[in-house]
Amino acid sequence: MPVEKVEIADANLFALTKMSVGSEVGVISGQLAQVVELILNPAVPEQQRQQAFQQIEEFKEKSPLVSQCGFCLCTVTNSEVVRHFGLQLLEDIVKGRWNEMSGEEKVYIKENLIKVVEVGTNSILEEKNHLKDQLAKVVVEIIKREWPQQWPSLLGELDALCRIGETQTELVMFILLRLVEDVAILQTLEQSQRRKEIYSALTTNMEQIFRFLLGLLEKHYQAYLSDSASLQGAKHCKVCMSILNTFSSLVEWVPMQHIMANNKYLLSCLTHLLKDESLQIYAADCLLGIVGWKAGKMTDRAQILCLFEMDMMRPLFAATEAAEQHALEENHYNFMKKMVQILTVLGEQLCALWTKDSPRTVPNLEIYLNALIAFTRHPSQTINLFANELWFKFFRHPDISLNPVFLSFMNTWIQTAVKKTVKVGYPTQDNHPSCAYSLLDFDDDEEFWNFFIKYRLCIVEIVKHISSSNPATPLALLDEWLRFSLTTPAPLVDLEAISTLLDAVYSKLTLEQLNLIYPQTAALMQLCIEFKSEDSQVLSEVLSCISAMFILVQKNPEALSPILEKIFSTLSRPVTTQSKETRTLRRHCCALMIRLSLKFPEVLLTAFTFLNVEINRLFQQGLLTRMEYVTLLEACVIISNKIENYDRQVEFIRSVFEPVVEQLKTLEPHYSSPERLLQYIGLDKEPVPYQDKINGHSTDPYYDNRCSLSTNMNFMLAVSRRVEPPTNPTILANGGFQVHVQGKLITRNPAGSLVCSVLNNILILGKSMNQMFDPVMKSKLSPGFSKVFDLLEVDKNNILGLPGSRSAKSELTYQIKVPEPVVKMQNFITELFESCQHLLSHLCTNIGYEFYHQPSLAEGLCMTVLLHLEGLPDFRLRAINRMFLKSFINKCPVECFDAVLIPMLKQVVPVMMNRLQERWCYLKKIRENPSFDEDNTDSQEVLDNVIIRVLAREYLETIKAMLTSGGGLDSPKEDTNTATLSLSPLGERVLIDPELRNDVMLTCLQGLRWPDSPSGCKAAALTELILPVLVRNNAFGPEGASSIMFEVLTGFQEMGMHEANNIALTHLALLSYETLRPSFPSVLSTPCPFFVPGCIQEDLLKFDAKILNNNGGTGWGEKAKKDMFKKLIAKLIGKDVAKLFKKEIVIKNLPSLVPTKIKARTLTLDEQVDRTGEDTGLCNLFNGN
Repeated sequence: MPVEKVEIADANLFALTKMSVGSEVGVISGQLAQVVELILNPAVPEQQRQQAFQQIEEFKEKSPLVSQCGFCLCTVTNSEVVRHFGLQLLEDIVKGRWNEMSGEEKVYIKENLIKVVEVGTNSILEEKNHLKDQLAKVVVEIIKREWPQQWPSLLGELDALCRIGETQTELVMFILLRLVEDVAILQTLEQSQRRKEIYSALTTNMEQIFRFLLGLLEKHYQAYLSDSASLQGAKHCKVCMSILNTFSSLVEWVPMQHIMANNKYLLSCLTHLLKDESLQIYAADCLLGIVGWKAGKMTDRAQILCLFEMDMMRPLFAATEAAEQHALEENHYNFMKKMVQILTVLGEQLCALWTKDSPRTVPNLEIYLNALIAFTRHPSQTINLFANELWFKFFRHPDISLNPVFLSFMNTWIQTAVKKTVKVGYPTQDNHPSCAYSLLDFDDDEEFWNFFIKYRLCIVEIVKHISSSNPATPLALLDEWLRFSLTTPAPLVDLEAISTLLDAVYSKLTLEQLNLIYPQTAALMQLCIEFKSEDSQVLSEVLSCISAMFILVQKNPEALSPILEKIFSTLSRPVTTQSKETRTLRRHCCALMIRLSLKFPEVLLTAFTFLNVEINRLFQQGLLTRMEYVTLLEACVIISNKIENYDRQVEFIRSVFEPVVEQLKTLEPHYSSPERLLQYIGLDKEPVPYQDKINGHSTDPYYDNRCSLSTNMNFMLAVSRRVEPPTNPTILANGGFQVHVQGKLITRNPAGSLVCSVLNNILILGKSMNQMFDPVMKSKLSPGFSKVFDLLEVDKNNILGLPGSRSAKSELTYQIKVPEPVVKMQNFITELFESCQHLLSHLCTNIGYEFYHQPSLAEGLCMTVLLHLEGLPDFRLRAINRMFLKSFINKCPVECFDAVLIPMLKQVVPVMMNRLQERWCYLKKIRENPSFDEDNTDSQEVLDNVIIRVLAREYLETIKAMLTSGGGLDSPKEDTNTATLSLSPLGERVLIDPELRNDVMLTCLQGLRWPDSPSGCKAAALTELILPVLVRNNAFGPEGASSIMFEVLTGFQEMGMHEANNIALTHLALLSYETLRPSFPSVLSTPCPFFVPGCIQEDLLKFDAKILNNNGGTGWGEKAKKDMFKKLIAKLIGKDVAKLFKKEIVIKNLPSLVPTKIKARTLTLDEQVDRTGEDTGLCNLFNGN
């Protein structure tokens, strides 16, 4: 319903008569109550609600009756929302007008607030917590402005309130809790002096506060026990909860002496309260804060170990056992988790306090470790993780891990924890006791799985650590478990866990350690080799077990042949079905060969001929798919690196590479233009509904065409990535890998000449891929493939930081957005595009010299893969920059800078500069749109926002590579500190070229004001690196100097509100002014861009004189320089949108509590002699005696 506008009273508050004030306040309060109800009524039109909201804001800003109305509205006769609004009015007026109020009005507000606490609320059991908290906030805001100097009686008044009753006591606890949070824990009080004074007052009175709280706790707990079943008992119980919450906020930071006072009385109370089901969770919270105390010296922390004493530990264990015996219920389970955290954090304190110099004699350590084993055995995996993380710290501790009592628990832990790695406990299932607990801990299976990865990893790392010194112990259990699983029908998840644990046992094993467990390992290996099953998933896990124990072959080479036969026997089977399990098994066999060839290439070299023959036989008989064939050949290529003879390795690579070269050249007509490529892969035809292969053939007529391209690219990737010359200098020289070229010793890659022979084909394919994204080409797509060039959904999730991976692309939620045939085509195009970039990157990093010395390389790159960059979407441009450009810059030899690198950079840098500027302008426009929702991850604008930010950051890293690397050196690791950056020869060459240096400098200057904090910091660091060189080279005139200074200052306006950017820009601005001012006085002239609104000219001239004098040789501290500069530009620094219209809250400093001490004047030497009559001994210092 419409309401009359709230009239603003003009008369002074205290000039009104008491009667007139009362009547006016009542009328206005009634109107305000109606307005509040209207605002919160969803049935009222938005425009009317907005008008009502504006009326309230106007009233708060102008009315002298705000405090009276606030007190009127917060009376208990009003509704909850009106009362809350009344308290908010009081909070706002205290925050906004306290400094302008008269003393009479301050006293009025303060006294009436205390009156509200005393009698102005409902009963403790009836009043809502948000109203109690809001009332406490108002009181605390006054405390921040008055205590202790102008409100010394505060603690006495709070004590007096507590004597009134339970309701008032609870409100006092809310006030203390809020005060401690704002001052000590969260430190939301921004005025540092007031925060320090209140903090000091709290610490000074802490003994009194603790005594006060303990007295209240004892009083109300006794009253609660005497009548726990009644309503009055419930009130006392609620007060106890509030007291314990207040204690919890204090114990984390107060000195340990208060916690341990009166013979550890507080600890005794807390451990006793653990038995009470109503108060135990609050007592546990407080105990957790105590055991995690880190606010003082180690000697103080050592007092916490008193909890290992039996009288302290017994109630902890008893409470935990009692919680465990209850039926599974959320409150008891949460309490049990809290208790486990208390005991594990106590163990972490023990780890910190137990050192070689101060070993600890811990009473009841055996009892404590038994409890830890019980937590490890518990069905809840969350509790297991708490315990296992502490076990891991114990096992890694250099002193605790050698303790005899602790060592006696190693076998027990292995027997208990190892089988916990089995993948069970999904909240949507009901096949294990852990499932019920997971239902309380996790919302869905995905959240559980993310947790389980960390959970299992913790156990695996402990097993790995134990196995590095004692592999026999965990292996004994795994031996028994594996034998049982292979001889009886065991769940697949058991085998999966065993294979993971076996890998942990053998991963860091030396041959000496292998000798100790060789018989057991050999028997297990034989068992796995002889095992037969028709279940593909079981066979896959058995192969993983064989892979884990493959180190056995280093001691017994004869075991290699049976292992390879086992792997290839799976691949030799004719594929009668195309089930997912069968495909996974075959893929696993191929991946297993890659893994073994990477870990044991010397061992597999003895079977090199067998592998080649067998792989070719299987492929010729049609028993391998093309991708399986490529994967197995990749394993052979890795092994060939151990041939250690250049000519023999080249001969092998040529034998497998030439068929691919021929096929790729045969396919050239199909990818020589975007139109032909589009037709060849079937983008101009309607998508064929996805089906599994029928009789080895896909129902899609273009499937084989796509496979041919993918197979060839993957094989070339494998060769370029895996083939590498030896690292041993002797082998390099004796094996023929090094040759002299123009007086320089060059190391050749055995695959260099072969891969470079198809470089032209790779570039042509890359060019066609770039042109496919042109709007003209997109118009030729079949309507069913209209979304085929979009970013993959899984890649979008990765960029946005959402759950999902490429392995999840077939899930229903994914397919709802894009049909399966289109998804497969999207994957194909993405992989083909990225394969081109990866291949060029491997040519840079692995082939090196031969690649960079290819004829007309720069022209070839500029006319193919680096052409048509303007038409590429941002995420494709990001792939080129991230995968290829940076490697190309880093690895380019010095002699190729002018012929290869500089021409390429002159084409790419201006394109990237214009692209980024254009995209940031677009981003600014969409962010100004009221409909822009940053949390809506389905929005294209949000996705563009994230991609542009990532692209900008990565491209600035590429610019850093241009300036600091080259010649085969990688750029320094990401660091915005320019003190660690220095120009490389390539950087000097880039800054000599007029076009290139201008584009690089402009990009960095523009980056200072991009609305992305990391990009701005990177740009500032790069500008600091570039600017002195440009000034030294006279690269610009007065106008350019003024423009640079203008861009730097604009950066403050756009991004100065962010702390990191402000620091970087301040450093850059000072460097810029010091560098430019001596040569370009125009930066100070009247029309100079350095002029800042509100800047005092005298201060500017003084700053300028200091800079010039400093350059002339007189010293001037960095801090003084920065402080003076910050004062000059204070009004230039921009603000966050959220703070643009925020009213500034100022809390004035109060007079100091302690009078300033007058420092005594130091007596002169003569006065000292006169006063004491003794020689000071100064002359003796120069005496030769």
